[in-house]
Amino acid sequence: SAVERRPVGTLWLAEDDAQQRAAQRRIARLREADWEADWLDAHALRSAEPRLAHDLAGALRVPRDEIAYGPGLALALAADVRRGGGEVHEGCAVASLGPEGLRLADGRRVPARHVLLAAGVDSVALWPGAARLGLRPRHGQLVITDRQPGWIRHALVESGYVDSAHGHAAESVAFNAQPRP
Repeated sequence: SAVERRPVGTLWLAEDDAQQRAAQRRIARLREADWEADWLDAHALRSAEPRLAHDLAGALRVPRDEIAYGPGLALALAADVRRGGGEVHEGCAVASLGPEGLRLADGRRVPARHVLLAAGVDSVALWPGAARLGLRPRHGQLVITDRQPGWIRHALVESGYVDSAHGHAAESVAFNAQPRP
């Protein structure tokens, strides 16, 4: 099935020199992983996203990033698994994962050589090995606006987003906006 996805690219917005230096380090890591990334200075950023504030230092640009509609992506992944001869168990609570597969909350065991773990912060409860990923619950707010096609052209992420959302502070404030049709 077709997944609603759009190649919009991501701009990691930098407010100052320190965030620009951090962006340069991220660019190097992305390029080492053979993923395209570059730096847009303040002038190039204004051309790319004219509605942004004009006091930004620039942005790390990741042009091949895409956004996808999550429920559609989940349906497409399930269809791919079924086409490949695999099983998909929908609406079943998982109690735990282990080397032989998973155990459902109703006690059934499902053998599996491969499992896609996509439970967010609940991953740690399902598989203790996920603790080393540093996942922690966060409270946040989602703002949904009226659809304004073309209002922004890229996914826009505050440079401090990763540190704020995944850091050690009890609270975090971060910005992430995605253009949706």
